[in-house]
Amino acid sequence: MAQISKYPLRSEVFEKIFELLTKAIINATNKEETEALLEDLLTPTEKIILAKRLAIAVLLSKDYSYKTIKEILHVSTPTIAMVNLSLKYKGRGFKLFTSRLLKEAKNNEFWNKVEDLVLAALGSVKGGKTYRYLREELRRKKHRQKTLL
Repeated sequence: MAQISKYPLRSEVFEKIFELLTKAIINATNKEETEALLEDLLTPTEKIILAKRLAIAVLLSKDYSYKTIKEILHVSTPTIAMVNLSLKYKGRGFKLFTSRLLKEAKNNEFWNKVEDLVLAALGSVKGGKTYRYLREELRRKKHRQKTLL
């Protein structure tokens, strides 16, 4: 577990270094830069802890039960409860993150339905190269989306 020095930082020093951390995260312009920064900042254990907390927040926002979350993520009930309390009473960051993610998922769901309707309309010209190409591209895209979730 991470350890903190027994000598506390002055609040103005903490505010300045936290601002530095925030700026570093904001200035990461793409996925590769963000991953490189997190690799340098976090230990493997810290990455797992943070990723699980975010995943718990998302699953709670999707109304998954504690039992299901425990089985999926291998976390304890107190950990889930801590994230749940944070979501309900103070977790501005969790709320922003999960609402954006869920909104994005709903948009993807909508466009997937549109794509399915287009393919269904093209079904009358089955056997055409365009139909086969589109169907295969959509199948690959959906497979990639499932593996990312």
